[in-house]
Amino acid sequence: MFNFFSEPVQVEAINAFDEIQFCGLWYEIASVKGFFQTELKNVSIDIQWDQDTGIFQVENAGFNPSGERVVSNATLTPGSENPGKMTYVSPFLGGLLNQTQERHLVVLDELNYLYKVVSSPTGDEVCVISFHQVNRV
Repeated sequence: MFNFFSEPVQVEAINAFDEIQFCGLWYEIASVKGFFQTELKNVSIDIQWDQDTGIFQVENAGFNPSGERVVSNATLTPGSENPGKMTYVSPFLGGLLNQTQERHLVVLDELNYLYKVVSSPTGDEVCVISFHQVNRV
């Protein structure tokens, strides 16, 4: 992954996963985010599969430092050659623009689908999520 003393590495995405088991309400366990991202607590990620379009609908929600619930919607499109390399599109600047980022599914509990790790291609942004909620202070 990323450290401040060396060049970022290329993070490899897994090649295949079950779209239906990938869906559901996930909870953020830990994350390393870009400096521009809001620090939310008790973050949840609700992922739903649209079989007709082949795109995941994503609702990210959490609580800001003032205790207000913040929700943002996004889409996640699996790569055509490697489904683990996904395109994440989310509203930016109050919905005036769309922000497009590449995300890699790098670790997945393939037996039970209880946890997964999603990363930027260089590993400088990483998110560990689980089907089990863990409250963080």
